[in-house]
Amino acid sequence: MSTADPAPLEPLHWRHLAPIWGHPYRGYQRLHARYGPTVAIDRPGRKPIVFTKDEDFATACLVEHHDAFTRPLNIVTGIFRSLVGDAIVSSEGAQWQGRRQRGSRRIRGATLEDDQVELLRRGLGELRDEVAANARGEVVDLLPAIERFTLTQSIRLVCGREIERGPELERLHRAIQTIMGGTQQIADIRRQMFLYSVLPKARKILDAPLRRAIRPSFALYAAYEPDPEVRELLIATFENPSTALSWTLSLLGEHPEHLERVRDEVARVDLIGDSSVTIADIDGLAYTGAVIREALRLRPPIAYLSRRATRDVAIGDVLIERGTHVLVIPYCLHMDPERWPAPERFDPTRFLRADGSVSTRGPAGGRLWSFGFGPRGCPGTRLALQLATAALAVLARDFRWTSPAERARPLPTGRYPWNEKSPVWERLSRSA
Repeated sequence: MSTADPAPLEPLHWRHLAPIWGHPYRGYQRLHARYGPTVAIDRPGRKPIVFTKDEDFATACLVEHHDAFTRPLNIVTGIFRSLVGDAIVSSEGAQWQGRRQRGSRRIRGATLEDDQVELLRRGLGELRDEVAANARGEVVDLLPAIERFTLTQSIRLVCGREIERGPELERLHRAIQTIMGGTQQIADIRRQMFLYSVLPKARKILDAPLRRAIRPSFALYAAYEPDPEVRELLIATFENPSTALSWTLSLLGEHPEHLERVRDEVARVDLIGDSSVTIADIDGLAYTGAVIREALRLRPPIAYLSRRATRDVAIGDVLIERGTHVLVIPYCLHMDPERWPAPERFDPTRFLRADGSVSTRGPAGGRLWSFGFGPRGCPGTRLALQLATAALAVLARDFRWTSPAERARPLPTGRYPWNEKSPVWERLSRSA
């Protein structure tokens, strides 16, 4: 970075937000292509918003100077506080640290352990049986099966409660779907960036019907799990792995050569039938893990990371003034050709080391920002990767699928804090 005296970025007029309202990801890309990797946009009567696709700049904000930034109390954290309760996402400082530690303990240090393998094997068997019932060479939607698997595992691993497939699971599944869908609408990034700042009364009027629609589902969900921290972790360990799996299966359906490589690897590991399987066996599925990571790079579950400066801080030659908002867009960071050569290509091998093990970084040093990064990164990142890897291993071992050419697959837009899942319409058949 430059050694010049730090100075604030010259902000662009707020009209430059317009391309971001409809399809944020495309708008961000155009904005950066025209004005550079770090751009400030003015907000009437408030400090500007800084958008960055510079990984060094993002790392400085979220890691090196994390104590100079806070998660802003915006519509997203407001929804979490009103619906989930005062938990990890909506707290700061020492209160946040305590809740984060308690939450991490609920997911056993954020990783699967060998004494939990039996729970995982049961869930994987249920997933395989549900998918097998539809594997007749026809086009089917695999997303419901994926969501039921991740929800069941979340309840068993995070809540420590037993749940069987049936009416109770279906009611809770529908409730969480309603909560997440309604929350996404309320937290539409256009309101987050414009109406929330400029027209708060209009925002409240627009949000009110959506909040009323969510309330009955949230009441059912809150009655199921009274601890706000566990509610939050339950949503995260349901939502993020299912989003990752939905896009992974979709991308493999479009790239059968990579599916065959996964099948070759998982043929030696029977996660359901072999009672001697350990967590090390799951972690040892390097190519399967690389496929998951490449899908997360192309389709990160978290659409944006928002921070507000609590004091003036210099990031290289840029002065971020107190009150300035910084938005880090994982998708844009993952599309940087300097960090990720041929960034739009689906290439899991970029996550394989020379010794054949799976890496967490690309060959040019690019970092995965799919679950956030730094002290406020998702505490369940490794758990999500393990669940997704295990599920993909079981599905690839017993099934083949291809994406039907007649079905267009919409790309995520980045309009919401959590990315849209892929509709997993695949032509599914049992392995020979």
